[in-house]
Amino acid sequence: MITVENVRAAAARIAPHVRRTPLVSARALKDNPYPDGQLLLKLECLQATGSFKARGATNKLLSLTAEEVRRGIITASGGNHGLATAYAGWLGKTKTTVYLPESASPEKAKKLADWGARVVFKGSVWDEANREAMAVAEREGLTYFHPFADPMVIAGQGTTALEILEQEPDVYEPLDLGFGVCRLVVAEPRELWERDDPARWSWVRVATKYPRLTEQYFSARGVQVEIVRLDGSIELAPLVGLAERIVDLVQSGETLRANGLVEVAEITRSTARLIVNRAAMKTEYAAISELIGALRRRSAPTSATRT
Repeated sequence: MITVENVRAAAARIAPHVRRTPLVSARALKDNPYPDGQLLLKLECLQATGSFKARGATNKLLSLTAEEVRRGIITASGGNHGLATAYAGWLGKTKTTVYLPESASPEKAKKLADWGARVVFKGSVWDEANREAMAVAEREGLTYFHPFADPMVIAGQGTTALEILEQEPDVYEPLDLGFGVCRLVVAEPRELWERDDPARWSWVRVATKYPRLTEQYFSARGVQVEIVRLDGSIELAPLVGLAERIVDLVQSGETLRANGLVEVAEITRSTARLIVNRAAMKTEYAAISELIGALRRRSAPTSATRT
């Protein structure tokens, strides 16, 4: 299952290698297909290789071990995924092979070759080219880049949605659901905490999955920050010498304490919220209001729990 944390980790991982594309309002020249709403366009046509597919292939590449990158990567696609895989191979300076059906146009093959990919024609349709690519991957120890059924590819594509939410936060938060309380905190080893004074920080090195929030927090305090982007167990970063401090999402803080870490500062806290698009609130008011009412009644304390 792909979680939002997987997508956030992908966003941090691929940020130096893909473009943050514009989100613009689509203005109808004649008939407006959405008279009660707003149509927005995410201009992924401006992305590296011309589509959002570069996000998934880049995330897949950056998830590989050095040995896997050295061996090479392979896929079958005559479209945007093939170009994205060729781009990823170019980034990783590794051998990249893209299988195409014999019906693919020479123009597509040329675009792939321009990114340094080796193009192989096989079969009359994509299925046949794909079966051959998978067989070669197995035989030669290459990493196969599936165009859609790969968790790392999916998480990378999902970063498009994260950007949309950041660029157009036109949502209404009618209800705090009252659960899922989390805090984003700065933490450091206890031995450092005992002699540390955050007020004297001028430069820090921090490991985190949340680079944007981390940078905003320290920049607002005039502190230069070097961010080490990591996935997985962030609390291990100080133990292995990657960074003295971490920024991570916690609930109780038990995991931090178990690893000898102490909270130094709280950046922000959050709970689960019901969010509704403002346009939908207008067009589906009755249904959404009924849902809000039902959730509010469910989340309200009972008479037995009131004090």
